[in-house]
Amino acid sequence: MTPEQKLMALMAMDTPKQPDPVFEYAVLKRVAKQRAVAAFAHMLAKIVVGGGVLMACAWALQAGDSAAVVSVLMSVGALSLAGLIVWVLGRAAPSQH
Repeated sequence: MTPEQKLMALMAMDTPKQPDPVFEYAVLKRVAKQRAVAAFAHMLAKIVVGGGVLMACAWALQAGDSAAVVSVLMSVGALSLAGLIVWVLGRAAPSQH
């Protein structure tokens, strides 16, 4: 084999393969679906926790002075629980790397 033929054979091995558009579409679709589910779960957790905190604050305003402290403490507890839920959902969500 001549040096030119060896060079051509080596260059032929380095040619990139043609991309598979069907495979790329399937992968992109699966990644988009995972991100949508994670975003929806995150949004839903925020809505539920925000509603709970607002209800606790509304009960505190309606109850009067003595129960206001308890309701505000419940609100703080609910907010702490919300932080924990958001943290767990963030850890459970698929990584975006």
